[in-house]
Amino acid sequence: YPGAVTINLGSSGFIACSLEKQNPLLPRLFAVVDDMFCIFQGHIENVPFLKQQYGLTKTATEVTIVIEAYRTLRDRGPYSADQVVRDFHGKFAFMLFDCSTKNVFLAGDADGSVPLFWGTDAEGHLVVADDVETVKKGCGKS
Repeated sequence: YPGAVTINLGSSGFIACSLEKQNPLLPRLFAVVDDMFCIFQGHIENVPFLKQQYGLTKTATEVTIVIEAYRTLRDRGPYSADQVVRDFHGKFAFMLFDCSTKNVFLAGDADGSVPLFWGTDAEGHLVVADDVETVKKGCGKS
């Protein structure tokens, strides 16, 4: 889409975020912290609790909470990924890519309130979007 932010991750592929076709009730947020790229869509209702749990400042947003939750999962354990996501209350979906480990952390709320579609392209790269047509175009015939 015109105006999309696209980041080249070298051999790992690309991340792109656009504000096109955005639902105003489920806004998209994008952040990069320490080579972790995260796209978040929706809202989390228990932000004050999560800020306290992860030791974040009052200005932290949902996308920075996701990054810090992932960092805790990665570095400090013994938290399971499903437990981390269960602590998020709201309507959301997110995709986080960690350049240092080449890990992808994808999740959505239990009700599937925010669409999240995925597939793989002909080279085996992951294609993720909130729009099924974008995923179909990205995956081609694979």
